[in-house]
Amino acid sequence: MLQHLDIEIQARENYRVLRLGGDVDIFTCAELKDAFHQHGPGESATLMVDLERVRYIDSMGLGTLLAAVTGARHRHGCLLFICHQPHLLKLFTVTGLHRVIDIFPTEEEACKELGRRPLPVSRS
Repeated sequence: MLQHLDIEIQARENYRVLRLGGDVDIFTCAELKDAFHQHGPGESATLMVDLERVRYIDSMGLGTLLAAVTGARHRHGCLLFICHQPHLLKLFTVTGLHRVIDIFPTEEEACKELGRRPLPVSRS
């Protein structure tokens, strides 16, 4: 079964938002890795990953998200997650990932952590 991961990029003035939809699993991890490679936080940059439309994450998906966080930290970038779905929050808690990734219920809450407020989407 061929699965697709919906990926939408929104540029803000001080960061980008990667909005995901669908399943983050063994079938879609390559697509997600490509998105992180192309749009991931560079040197001292910030990327927020919005998981609100994600239905399911398997172990390969968790590994991909963790690798992105590790890569961002290695480059002194910042990778934040936006999620308030109980089933995904439970997954992050059960696996212990809630201790190593920064999760916020909304983009606005993530911005407060950064000391920024959301800005309109760049039209360029």
